Amino acid sequence: MENLTTEQKLKATVIYDVRKVCSEALQGSGFTADRELKDLVAELVWKKLQIMAQDLELFAKHGKRLKVNADDVKLALRGLPSLKATITQMADEHVKKKQQQSNPAPETSKEIEKSEINKDVVTLD
Repeated sequence: MENLTTEQKLKATVIYDVRKVCSEALQGSGFTADRELKDLVAELVWKKLQIMAQDLELFAKHGKRLKVNADDVKLALRGLPSLKATITQMADEHVKKKQQQSNPAPETSKEIEKSEINKDVVTLD
């Protein structure tokens, strides 16, 4: 796999993962899928990913940005309401977590008092 391009490696990974998901989805159902069917499904997924990647790139360009953002993804998923809802929820949770990390909880009044008392103390080693 060392001689493959990034796109070829990505496609191989998608094919492998789609085959695995197909096998897992059918497990216990009494149905089986041959390799040809799994490869067909993998090819469909790959084509859909390529189309979505192009759409995301165009949405970012339209917004005069160099990076794709969560709003671009939501726009690309406008025809898939359940997936869009899941992605929206994930994006909202990510934003909330990021805000919590950048804005730590305010100090308690006792912590403020301690810091005020010790601000003029210099420790010599």
